Amino acid sequence: MPAACPDRRGRVLTGGAPVPDAMLQRWQAALPDTEITVVYGSTEAEPVASMSLPERLAVAGKGYCTGKPVEGLSARLVRITCEPLVFRTWAELDVPAGGIGELIVSGAHVCRDYFRNPEAVTGNKLIDGEGACWHRMGDTGYFDKAGRFWLTRAACRSSSRRIGTQCQSNSRPRCGQTVGDCRAGRGGAWLGRAASGFRNSGRPTDLHAHTAAARSAAPVQDRL
Repeated sequence: MPAACPDRRGRVLTGGAPVPDAMLQRWQAALPDTEITVVYGSTEAEPVASMSLPERLAVAGKGYCTGKPVEGLSARLVRITCEPLVFRTWAELDVPAGGIGELIVSGAHVCRDYFRNPEAVTGNKLIDGEGACWHRMGDTGYFDKAGRFWLTRAACRSSSRRIGTQCQSNSRPRCGQTVGDCRAGRGGAWLGRAASGFRNSGRPTDLHAHTAAARSAAPVQDRL
């Protein structure tokens, strides 16, 4: 464990990719008086859920715990499919309590549209019977009895939908070789390739070069 360092930050928010328990334990040892919060979300909806570092280290279950949905956000699980969702009734879409499904969210801070990309709108948005827009997170999992969302392992591919492989464990993420394996959504493929190349090179100065090269080689839809 690293030695504690002078605490110059009152609060730390971390997210963007799964954060393993081992990393949180190192931060806790180095910054014992700092409030550290693990945040879960996406470009289209940020934040979706969060939990404090002590709570994350104390929970145990199957999957990767993201915490409870934030205030002002509605969240529910629907059946897993690569096809666009068409709303008729919630009964046709919802999964049984405790079951695994794809997470969808709705709220004032959840984006409703994509710039000049109707295919992405069709594949990633759902308008319910009351006109509310729901964003399909592309992440699959379940809610525990405390209302926390746990990411689980699933994979799906189609032209407009991507449900990526998720980490199965807080303590030891099983994410394959790249960040892209752990994160669903547009842009994950080129970001994963960049992160993999950067990690393997071992040279911090290579980060921007790897990112630019991977992004330029990715299909246009992956870069939107």
